[in-house]
Amino acid sequence: MNRGLILLLFLAVLVSCKPKQQATENSVAGSPKTIAVVNNGNVKFDSYFKDKTMRLDYFHSGTTAEEHFAVDQTVNDGIWSGSKSVLIDRLELGPYFFEVIDKESKVLLYSHGFANVFGEWQSVPEAKTQWGTFHESLRFPWPLKPVTVLVKRRDAGNKFAAIWSTDIDPASRQVNPAELVHTNKVDVLMENGPASEKLDMVILGDGYSKAEMEKFRKDAKRLTGALFNTEPFKTRINAKENLSRRIGNAKTMVQPGCRSAHAATARSRWQTHLSRNAGACLPHEPDRTRSKHRTMDRNS
Repeated sequence: MNRGLILLLFLAVLVSCKPKQQATENSVAGSPKTIAVVNNGNVKFDSYFKDKTMRLDYFHSGTTAEEHFAVDQTVNDGIWSGSKSVLIDRLELGPYFFEVIDKESKVLLYSHGFANVFGEWQSVPEAKTQWGTFHESLRFPWPLKPVTVLVKRRDAGNKFAAIWSTDIDPASRQVNPAELVHTNKVDVLMENGPASEKLDMVILGDGYSKAEMEKFRKDAKRLTGALFNTEPFKTRINAKENLSRRIGNAKTMVQPGCRSAHAATARSRWQTHLSRNAGACLPHEPDRTRSKHRTMDRNS
């Protein structure tokens, strides 16, 4: 009798433990709604987009075992600086991938692979026991109609699996369409065609004071000459390079497809453009100036 009672208690403990294990497995970012995406290749830009950039800011939080997303804001990030003909990313590089899908027809409008700091955070020992939150941004052409933004991540089989989605209505009061205001001064060092067809390179003077503008200008011209005398740029010189005379709060960036340095650097927020920029910093400005810049940008 006692043995039978003990056996029943043992089975009850096993059954009660099972749901807990299942809950732990499902605690990794919940699967978003299933979307039967229609991929017709690159769509006609003017049929689905305005010549502006929509920037979706969000918070990316989690540990080594799980990750979660929360929308911060959706704003106008200036004119669209990328290609208007190649809208679908077929290279699929990076650990993450996002798609912009027409909400009504489910047609794929835009996609791009990217990497982020959160992925690095998950690889450090602290992420096993602590939570981390990172502010990230996705940039894409401004849609004419409501869209669904779908974020994917590579799974164990190296295939992209959907982990988060959010709907955006460009006419919603939660979307800020206000035009980007800037006061940047720009010197054009080289121009060989429209930005939609060329690669724009923007040199930002990080560490140069106002009194050193002439030195910055000479250094930038020298750098441009050296760069375009080196392969692969030497034989592909049909590019366009802009010099921005922005002081004290910027960094050197190489950004594909910016129409002008005004558009590329007007709101060079420290946490913005993660998915599309690559760059190397010149000497840093004092921390006091950088902190002030960050505070102003985060409250703008």
